[in-house]
Amino acid sequence: MAKNEIYRNANHLAFTVNSAVESGDLVVVGGLHGVAQIDYDATDSKATLWLDGGWELPVANGTYTEGQAIYAHAAGGTAPVSGEKAGLINGTATTGKLIGHALEGKTTTGGTGTLVVRLSNA
Repeated sequence: MAKNEIYRNANHLAFTVNSAVESGDLVVVGGLHGVAQIDYDATDSKATLWLDGGWELPVANGTYTEGQAIYAHAAGGTAPVSGEKAGLINGTATTGKLIGHALEGKTTTGGTGTLVVRLSNA
């Protein structure tokens, strides 16, 4: 048995995040992304992110299909900033970071809605 294993699955880990991060926020950290399980902790500047699973996340107006690729953007539609809460997710790849795939088909109109997304950190 290898003695250098640190994490068996490495799917639920603490990362350095912005002080505005709260439990339930989608957060991008470099090439990874996950949903915060706890609020930002001022003692170590971290929050535990779950990098796997299916999550109901705030989504921009649009029509989404099962299996569609879903992308995170920063507020204002720019590229996501590492360690900060992502803005609305949508199906637009431009400036976005692939976070996973829709687990349902849905049409969102009249503001924002939610969409169930399976996170993918491949």
